[in-house]
Amino acid sequence: MENQSSFIFQQNLLKNLNDFSRADYEKKILDEFKSFANNLRIYTSEYGGLISANFMAPVSIYYSEQDSTYNGIVPVPLGPQGYLSNRFINIYKHILPQMNVLLKQIVPGITIGYDVRDTRLGESGQDEYRVEFYSTRDGKKFSLRYESDGIKKIIALLNFLIEVYNDPNIIVAIDELDSGIFEFLLGEIVSVISTGSKGQVIFTSHNLRVLEVLPKNKVVFSTTNPSNRYIRLKGVKTTNNLRDFYIRSLLVGGQEEELYISKNASNIRRALKKAGQKND
Repeated sequence: MENQSSFIFQQNLLKNLNDFSRADYEKKILDEFKSFANNLRIYTSEYGGLISANFMAPVSIYYSEQDSTYNGIVPVPLGPQGYLSNRFINIYKHILPQMNVLLKQIVPGITIGYDVRDTRLGESGQDEYRVEFYSTRDGKKFSLRYESDGIKKIIALLNFLIEVYNDPNIIVAIDELDSGIFEFLLGEIVSVISTGSKGQVIFTSHNLRVLEVLPKNKVVFSTTNPSNRYIRLKGVKTTNNLRDFYIRSLLVGGQEEELYISKNASNIRRALKKAGQKND
């Protein structure tokens, strides 16, 4: 492994396959792997941690310029910290107008932008910039760091959502999509993506609101069995509210696997009282 990348994507392997006349089948397989990797977008819980720490928002990007296409994650500083190269400034100029088109529809009246606070000459001889991002609502402008974590997370995911909605080749994986996002808004976003997205979104969530907007065949539930960690609920009828059905299954069982290790409320009360007595 070199540069934290798999050997199958190394240039040496590609060169060897191209030089080997009988490697057509292997080259075809490798092309499929590369296509899958190039169309996979991942948002991890570690990204959410950077937002919660008010350090930066790792923002997804996708845009084309001349003969080049750019996709991945770029940092959006939450406050005037560090210097960025002109390359990042060019990226911000391209993606922010596209992001604002969607953002002000999800969160009415809000747009984002940035100010250059300072400029210096970098070691490479190129200008570097210290920037601060801001949000604007009703004509009032303030630092993006003071927005809620949920809004900053939505901003970070905007380009992933734009891509997956319009491109059937895109797969987006999001860990803890619900974290920090207002429950009703979460349901609206999930509903729109579920019914109109050309690509595929795979996400985890602890918020049961998604059970009210997704059909049962699009939901998989976690279990307490490490050997059979994920199942679909059995016995769900078309007239059932999936959220109510799931809660009832937690309380009375009836599924092929245990969904939750139930804790008796009276035991919790006694533990709280006992812990308080020890403190005294």
